[in-house]
Amino acid sequence: MNLKGMETPIQYPLILILPLALTLVFSMTPLTGESTCDEVIFKEISKSKCLIDQMKILVNTSSTEECALRCVLHLKCQYFSYCNGSCYMHRLLYDKEIKDYDCNCSSYILLSDTRK
Repeated sequence: MNLKGMETPIQYPLILILPLALTLVFSMTPLTGESTCDEVIFKEISKSKCLIDQMKILVNTSSTEECALRCVLHLKCQYFSYCNGSCYMHRLLYDKEIKDYDCNCSSYILLSDTRK
């Protein structure tokens, strides 16, 4: 009800909010005409092994997909392991001997990357 005691429909506030939301989406579209989509492909390499790496970054994530996205956003990330909410991002190992250990994680390596 409004101040005069008349009922007012609740549609009007929603109509005002909707154009604002659409404006935010369109304002983020690049003006250059170039595609901003990058194609990144990861392959699962292990469900029970983790690689020993001193150069790892740990972040908490809610899913394997979010962990993969974090890896994509970090340019030095070449593979990651997801362990029940913990996302370990790694650079590629160039040592002659790669050591691993048993863990309860899924590990993924970057196969294809079109990031610039």
